[in-house]
Amino acid sequence: MKRLPNIGLVIVLLLYIILAVTISIVTPYNKGNDEGSNLRYIEFIMVNGRLPTSYEEREFIGPKGNWPALYHLTVSGLGQLLQVDLTGPPYIKIFWDSFRYRAMDLQEEDVWYLRTEDFLWPYTGRILVLQLGRWLSIFFSSLTLILLYLTFLELWPNRYWLALLATSIWAFMPAYIFIGSVLNEDSLVAAFTTLYFWMLIRIIKYPEKWASYGVIGLVLGLSVTVKYTSIIFPLEIIFIVIIIVLQQSFSWKWGVKRLTLVGGCALLASSWWFSWVFWHLNRISELGVGAGLLSPLFTGGTDPTFFRLGYLFSGGQIGLAGIPEDTAVGNFSDWMRITFLTLWGVTIGGNFPGYPYIYLLICVSLGLAVVGLWQLWKQDQASRQWLVLMTFHVTIVLILPLINFFLSRRLGKTAQGRHIFIPALVAIACLIIWGLTTLLPQRWQRWVFPLIIVGLIGWTAVHSYRLRTFEAPPLPLRSLPAAAEWLPNPVHVQFGQVVELAGYDLAVEPEKGILQVNLAWRSLAYANESYRLKLVLLNEEGNVVSHWLGYQGSGRLPTLAWDPGDVVFDRLKLPLPLLAAGHYELLVQLVGSGGPLAIGESSDKSSLSLASFFLDQTTGFAFPHRLRLPRAAGQPAEISFALWRSEGPVEPDQRPNYRYPATISIIVADDLKGELTLVDDKSRAWPPAEAQANIYTFIIGPEWQSGDYRLQLNSGPMAGHVGQVSTGPLLTVENWWPRHFEPLPIETPLTANFANQLTLLGYKLSQTQIQAGQSFPVTLYWQALPSKSPQAHFIQFNHLLDHTGKRWGGYDRLPLEYYSTLLWAPGEIVVDGYTIPVQADAPPGEYYLNVGYYLTVGESAISLPLVVDGQRTETSSVVIGPITVIAP
Repeated sequence: MKRLPNIGLVIVLLLYIILAVTISIVTPYNKGNDEGSNLRYIEFIMVNGRLPTSYEEREFIGPKGNWPALYHLTVSGLGQLLQVDLTGPPYIKIFWDSFRYRAMDLQEEDVWYLRTEDFLWPYTGRILVLQLGRWLSIFFSSLTLILLYLTFLELWPNRYWLALLATSIWAFMPAYIFIGSVLNEDSLVAAFTTLYFWMLIRIIKYPEKWASYGVIGLVLGLSVTVKYTSIIFPLEIIFIVIIIVLQQSFSWKWGVKRLTLVGGCALLASSWWFSWVFWHLNRISELGVGAGLLSPLFTGGTDPTFFRLGYLFSGGQIGLAGIPEDTAVGNFSDWMRITFLTLWGVTIGGNFPGYPYIYLLICVSLGLAVVGLWQLWKQDQASRQWLVLMTFHVTIVLILPLINFFLSRRLGKTAQGRHIFIPALVAIACLIIWGLTTLLPQRWQRWVFPLIIVGLIGWTAVHSYRLRTFEAPPLPLRSLPAAAEWLPNPVHVQFGQVVELAGYDLAVEPEKGILQVNLAWRSLAYANESYRLKLVLLNEEGNVVSHWLGYQGSGRLPTLAWDPGDVVFDRLKLPLPLLAAGHYELLVQLVGSGGPLAIGESSDKSSLSLASFFLDQTTGFAFPHRLRLPRAAGQPAEISFALWRSEGPVEPDQRPNYRYPATISIIVADDLKGELTLVDDKSRAWPPAEAQANIYTFIIGPEWQSGDYRLQLNSGPMAGHVGQVSTGPLLTVENWWPRHFEPLPIETPLTANFANQLTLLGYKLSQTQIQAGQSFPVTLYWQALPSKSPQAHFIQFNHLLDHTGKRWGGYDRLPLEYYSTLLWAPGEIVVDGYTIPVQADAPPGEYYLNVGYYLTVGESAISLPLVVDGQRTETSSVVIGPITVIAP
């Protein structure tokens, strides 16, 4: 009888590991709680070979800088054992680190990092460390399930199937699998707290055995060095020992001895951590003994709860007196609701899969369990001590999350079910299963519990699918230099001064009429514009038979966003519309605002003959779309065409969505004599960027509006067709980067051309009198030249000057504080509102605001001159004012 449940446990563990590994693969980086902070902590330990020894190092680490480090040491130790190199790429690119990343189509609104193909297999460097941490979490969470099973057997001897059932319920709970699959210390905390509760049960059952007291002390000490969650459990042990002394008439000396053993073992197990922080980070000489020893525990990170506790315990010498002003304060009802939801499931893209129906079933199950526990309380007096123990354990676990919420009031950080179910794992599972098995008849249990387990597995599968699909596909970019050599055909040809084509791969699918083109590019230096990739396919006679034009990475990765050393992949499907058998040649160009870039050292060569191939049959090709053309005589005719994107053809029953600045290709079956355009909802017609070989290529520009577009032909392909005809809505355009191009009303208009790069159209100065030490608002209206974008990253200066030219306020900045001029589109109008600070010691009088731009070259700043009547002048700023400064 014992053997079958044990086999069942092995099956549960194997199934759990499969689900956990799947979740770890599909979960984006930092979707797991605090993964970014944990990885930074681990990186610091691996690079420096130690824990932080100063508050500056803690600040460098970030939010987890003052947290216990046993989990992080374990992961870093494994990384060092495997000799993982963290000194170079791959890098995790943080969105806010470069204005250039704004040129990427990240397909998300709230972005912290760039999800690139560095996060895909094969894992190297810090990405490998991330995965090692996730795999260790899976190991620890699997170990926790074994400990759960053993703990249940300790509580319910010889009831193996019941123990297996309780273990299975938690094993397949989405929240538990998720926490056990990411880079987070909670998986190790779960193992320690489960072992702690097992020992607690043994102490109650066998109070005179010394070993359990020693083990529980060691477990508590180690658990505290993982996370301070366990710091509350000594109160529980003291309470249990007091109850044992009173119930069994032991002496108080008996209880003190055992508590001393628990405390001594706990101190021994945690001494390495507290010795380190007290030795290196104490501030006794500065703050005295009390506050000086508390400082390493409660300061040096970013958690306001720690700061507030430090303030309370130190009498105000360290920490924070109140909630930080910029905190989004939450209420208790929201805290309870979110905590309950995250106790069982995981929020993905702002939603909980299966909500509200799954949670209604959970509430029903919990209600039935409560009824069953009440019946158990009335019917079985022997079980009461265990019911009290588990209820007390869950209650005491709630103390720290509640303190955390009321001291910080941050829902995002405190309303997390893991803070409760991880330390109270055993007790919650026992209460639920014990209650349900008491209430439900035996014949019902045979199908209800398997149904619950199957339902949980299905719910976890839904979570896995949502985690896989809720974010955009990874950007086709790797920061690992070796990735440039992964394609089988090396090229290493330089285009201009900033880009190199490193390799390529071609695959012909003649039956489908597709040429798969894979290109690997390497960035050599920062580009000052986004070049367009042009592919041209020539037949034996040198005629163009197919082409493609667009931005790299299917429009998601323009060259402006590349960092030096980046490797970017283009994976395109070039149409081969009914091409005859024969030899073909593929040419590659990069086209900038000034024309194609020169190739290699030659200044007169702008096309690279990449490869030739032979077609041994005529290619197949489908033209599934139709544009009906009315004849003058009333007889219908139609044009057959195919709608194409970089990934290949669009099915006829689909209305594809194209995001700025993607490429839209229309392949027409017959020669056209008219003009083919795409027309938006406002009836504005957008012509193709390229039209050759019956392939019309449109590139979504910054002025295109979001909405439905239809294909329009202004005249027919042959005599007899009349008028202007169009399809119905054919495709949808999503311009995720809204900009201004239409003229705006300006309070004070003017025209100031800065070096033929950008123009000041005017300004609004709503306040002309200001006290010294305060700030006054100003709004500037800028416009890029209609023919081109600004060609450099210009810095705007704002100098508040008196009549002698002495500066008394202002600062240098980017427009809108972040919007580099390199990002501006031709003709774009930028409305830039901000405030100018005035120095507190500025004397009363009249001042003027000088505004202009400069370019940083090395350590020098070169101002942009104003251009008047086509000639550069000596003036490099526009004067706005006067502004009257008065005394405070």
